[in-house]
Amino acid sequence: ELEPVSLLARLAPSFYGLPRGVNVIYDATHYAHAYSFTTRAAGLHFLASDIVKFCNYFPEEFSLLITLKTSNTTSEQCIMTLMPRASTEVKIGVTMSLNVIRVTYASEKVISVDFDDMDAVFDGQWHSLVVSVTGDTVSVRVDCRHSVSRRLRRHFPAFVDAGNDEIHIGNCNGERGLFTGWLKDVILLPGSDISLATCPSVTSLTSAHSNAHSNGIEDTYRECVVVSAKCVMFPFCVEFSDAHCGWQDTGKMTFDLSQNNIQQSILESVPRMDYITWHQDIITAAPVVDLEIFRIPGEGLFMATASYDRLLPNKQQSAIFRWHQGRFKVFQSLYSLGAQAWEFFTIDKKYFLAVANLGARRDQASKSTIFRWSGKRKKFRQFQELITWNARDIEHLEVNGRHYLAVANHVQENQNHIIISISYSIDSMLFVWDSSSRAFKPSQNMSTDGAMDFTHFRVEQYDFLVVANFFIGKSSSFSAVNSVVHLWQNSRFLPFQSLSTTGATDFEAFSIDDDYFVAVANSDDFGLSTLDSVAERYQVNSTIYRLNKIIKQFEVYQQIETQSIRDWEHFRVGDDHYLIASNSRRGLSSSAGSSSVIYRWQGVEKFVEKHRLDSLPSSDWETFTENGETFLVYANAENSISQVYKVK
Repeated sequence: ELEPVSLLARLAPSFYGLPRGVNVIYDATHYAHAYSFTTRAAGLHFLASDIVKFCNYFPEEFSLLITLKTSNTTSEQCIMTLMPRASTEVKIGVTMSLNVIRVTYASEKVISVDFDDMDAVFDGQWHSLVVSVTGDTVSVRVDCRHSVSRRLRRHFPAFVDAGNDEIHIGNCNGERGLFTGWLKDVILLPGSDISLATCPSVTSLTSAHSNAHSNGIEDTYRECVVVSAKCVMFPFCVEFSDAHCGWQDTGKMTFDLSQNNIQQSILESVPRMDYITWHQDIITAAPVVDLEIFRIPGEGLFMATASYDRLLPNKQQSAIFRWHQGRFKVFQSLYSLGAQAWEFFTIDKKYFLAVANLGARRDQASKSTIFRWSGKRKKFRQFQELITWNARDIEHLEVNGRHYLAVANHVQENQNHIIISISYSIDSMLFVWDSSSRAFKPSQNMSTDGAMDFTHFRVEQYDFLVVANFFIGKSSSFSAVNSVVHLWQNSRFLPFQSLSTTGATDFEAFSIDDDYFVAVANSDDFGLSTLDSVAERYQVNSTIYRLNKIIKQFEVYQQIETQSIRDWEHFRVGDDHYLIASNSRRGLSSSAGSSSVIYRWQGVEKFVEKHRLDSLPSSDWETFTENGETFLVYANAENSISQVYKVK
């Protein structure tokens, strides 16, 4: 019952926290990441019982799919070995040296099966190997075109007890047999020769590509995909006009299987996130506190930036960018007074863009603005102004066919002669679209405390609206306050559940399979206000809540340490779920700038840190996909240069 498993992934689950002596190599020519090993490499092994879970026996028939790049060497280099703990005895091994690939196994005595004349593998280029043990035969297939089989003098043992063994990768034991090339994949698959399923037939290849390869050998390498059960592999395959390899497009990352002379795709693109690289700087007139990425049919992809310089009391320009030829370019500038958040929405095939404005003074109502897209002018034009108080967020939602805007009012200041009263316990407002007047009008007052964010989400047929309350208090006396989840009932939102938060700035709602989550960004622990503990004040656990459908309540799922976080962003790459935290301060032990951290959901392990991006304080992250590629954009809250990153 053994499932296919990546042995390299077991050894090094991510590019961060690698074992000693293991390095990540990026081959820019072939767009691939791989691992290399130094003489400092040690502990490159794990317990075989981690993968042989249902019994202690190693499979009697299996294949190893290996992707590597190496040159010839006189010393023996180990790719994979199965060895008892604290022993040099090899039970199963795959090694290589002097143009020879050697398969070793123990059956009463140690048996070695040599595959000579493998010099093509040692040319310093990428190659894929399929090493298979089937019945009384061991075979090696190179690049889906060159296969050699050897009949075993002694049958491969049916019961290899691996319960107390270790699987070594890249070395045999310690520094002995260190692999000096690059390893991209080592995949273990149970069962008979997997190359019979992964390599298309010659007939289908030549008939499908006879016109494409009229000059003989084609020296094009590319990544293709082989998938089995839960195992994903990205081997390199070389295309030849007369070879057994059926991949044609070097950019699609697909795998074609040929059966009965019929070529068919058995796997479309399987994207994943291995690495993140800088893509573009976004230059704005002032620091950016929020981003909104949206599409207008027939017009393309846009990004609105909420620019705000607290030193400038007058209206400022917030730039709208348009995606053109793989880059964002300035498209339009819209005036705002302390822009805090943008929201794009559609009503009756009309396109709107609303901005929550902080305003110039806390003792005066601010005017948040709605702009409408003009199909004739191909620009956004001012459409309506809403009366708000120090607005921090604006959220569009549609409930039962009606459109609403929820505005998070943050603070209100009252002056009575010489007495100034500042209150954060003020009502936020829900506006409803009036189809007769074709404008928004007030619909419901909602009690909030220093509201920073509204997030709408739906669970089955139920509509929820959660508010991130920052703090409660007046003047200089502040304390933490819970945030509230509201449920739509009887044509209005009513309190549903109070969630423990401290300095909440954002909520992110998302689902994984049949589970529903909300993640809160806790930015400030108001219980720690002394000068000696300023850093500790901003080092706060942010909480992910999961909905318990049985008791109909959100329960604590996971707590993650954050540094005055301003935003959570959930996104997917392929089948993987990620959360990125916009930390606005550095940690207690860090002397560098603040870091935005990406966490990946790993089932029972929950969300685990995978990437750390050192950057200036960020207030928002957004993600989008264009032409099959995933991009991340962060808002720089400190200066006028935000950035776009590409996921690889």
